[in-house]
Amino acid sequence: DRWRPANLWDPTGRAGTHVGTQADFRLRYRVGPHFEFDGGLTLFDEGAFVRALKPSPNGRATFVYLATEFKF
Repeated sequence: DRWRPANLWDPTGRAGTHVGTQADFRLRYRVGPHFEFDGGLTLFDEGAFVRALKPSPNGRATFVYLATEFKF
């Protein structure tokens, strides 16, 4: 098995096939015709494949972003 974006592979095939579970949340708020806020949150729980090859300390990853957009 191989997970290319993370550069993880298991030539023996014993690490399992479940990479993980991901949930994405996004909120966009328009202030006016030319300005808006955008924010997001991604939660990733490692599956058996990741835990067997390169586990993180708590088995989870959290990504957050905030952005503003001004259109003219």
